[in-house]
Amino acid sequence: MSDKLFNTTSKDMQDPIPLEEHANNLQNFKMELINLINRNSIENFCDMPDYILADMIARMIYAMGPSIKQTLDWHGCNSVTHPKRKEEK
Repeated sequence: MSDKLFNTTSKDMQDPIPLEEHANNLQNFKMELINLINRNSIENFCDMPDYILADMIARMIYAMGPSIKQTLDWHGCNSVTHPKRKEEK
């Protein structure tokens, strides 16, 4: 493992986009997910109501998003498959 992984300082980390900016999108996603889970009877696989399952998935995305973005930034990527363009000096 890289020593940089354990020696990260606050100056190495950029602030992620505030989660509040994504709240409406996440709420819409959750409502659509409830309908999708219900329409396909996915709640039967885990014996959990569709609205609880959708809420759990939406909360996981909400919780993991900033960490994933920080990790990609640390690796110099905009996404897993698209490296950032190097800025010209």
